[in-house]
Amino acid sequence: MSDAPADIIKELTSGQRRLYGYVLTLVPSPAEADDILQETNLAILRKADTFTPGTNFLAWACRIAFNQAMTYYRKRRRELRPLFDDEVMGALATEAVEVFGAFDERLGALRGCMEKLGDRKRELLQRFYFDEQSVAEIASARGQSEPTVRVTIHRIRGNLLECIRRSLAGAGIPTSPA
Repeated sequence: MSDAPADIIKELTSGQRRLYGYVLTLVPSPAEADDILQETNLAILRKADTFTPGTNFLAWACRIAFNQAMTYYRKRRRELRPLFDDEVMGALATEAVEVFGAFDERLGALRGCMEKLGDRKRELLQRFYFDEQSVAEIASARGQSEPTVRVTIHRIRGNLLECIRRSLAGAGIPTSPA
């Protein structure tokens, strides 16, 4: 198919941050993750013809990234001394693929749950997480005490977590207990 490389490049570009996050779960440092990600990107482009359109690109790319990380460890085994053997790394990688594979669904659930919040609650989260205002700044602006703001943020987060879990469970997507 003549447009397959363009599709792969589009998928690779849009999934780059998630793929990098996955690679970071496999190696101890960002510098090593950068190297492995670069090798992974090259391998993905070389293997583009093996990707089946309509399947989960990120899961396929993560398998390639895992193989690149294992190759990296094998080449540098003596100096790196990985914390886990290949079998444990494989199990961890499989778990990470499952988590990253449902990223879009989790993000969609978060967005849906955020829309259900009242304006004041959304505004509080906006100030704290996106505008990076301190609890003291928020409390002053809202005319509330700092402990009240902290407790409110904590409760909103708990409510969001429960809403997200319900939403994902309704869609048949497993959630972690934490």
